[in-house]
Amino acid sequence: MTMSSSAHLLIFFIFLISTASTILATDHIVGANRGWNPGINYTLWANNHTFYVGDLISFRYQKNQYNVFEVNQSGYDNCTTEGAFGNWSSGKDFIPLNDAKRYYFICGNGQCYNGMKVSVVVHPLPIEPTPHISLPLSSHSAAPMPVVLHRGWGFRLLINVEFVTTAFRYQKNQYNVFEVNQSGYDNCTTEGAFGNWSSGKDFIPLNDAKRYYFICGNGQCYNGMKVSVVVHPLPIEPTPHISLPLSSHSAAPMPVVLHRGWGFRLLSLLLFFCFDLVWI
Repeated sequence: MTMSSSAHLLIFFIFLISTASTILATDHIVGANRGWNPGINYTLWANNHTFYVGDLISFRYQKNQYNVFEVNQSGYDNCTTEGAFGNWSSGKDFIPLNDAKRYYFICGNGQCYNGMKVSVVVHPLPIEPTPHISLPLSSHSAAPMPVVLHRGWGFRLLINVEFVTTAFRYQKNQYNVFEVNQSGYDNCTTEGAFGNWSSGKDFIPLNDAKRYYFICGNGQCYNGMKVSVVVHPLPIEPTPHISLPLSSHSAAPMPVVLHRGWGFRLLSLLLFFCFDLVWI
């Protein structure tokens, strides 16, 4: 297999794995085709679904007629919105389930007493082994070069040998991205932000092994536009060696040692942007 065909095959596999990770995040439409309305047994609906961290729960209803409040157990049991954690009223609300816990939602205009309440349990994501793809350097390579892919949440993460890049896509001039600390993430504030982007097509490198926090800085953070990711150090792997003969008369091959560095970074960037063109 040639280097060109190997690269195309790798990009195809990246597309498949990225698609698989997107499928893992499920949008659960409350009530299915019956939507968010009085007189429906939402407990039965919830019992027929399994919710995982990173999933969405969405409410569909007639705007200006109903709404959605996230409350605690007391508010759920007594149909009260005091101390609500959030509220939505667009008629088509998408609410991220970011934590492994029990969530409580009710309608806040009195229809909670008519059955417009639902409670769901969100489970942690199961731990899966990291997929590996080997890209041969040539038909004579003694060992393949490892390319490691990790699955991301909501946006695409491509981790390739030494670095990570995350991409945010949105309507320019409507939203933006701020990198903040944990306090800014928890309270939806941009004070002391480490960086901000607003191109609508932002590529942000994650160069350190740590937890990153990103929010939308125009108020939409309160509506769920926030994400936190943990970047882990790459496992230490032995440096691949390739034996390249000097000529057909060489008594012994000369070892060529490949070190991780800019050569791999350039290949990573090339693959990332090639995949980006396919993704668009």
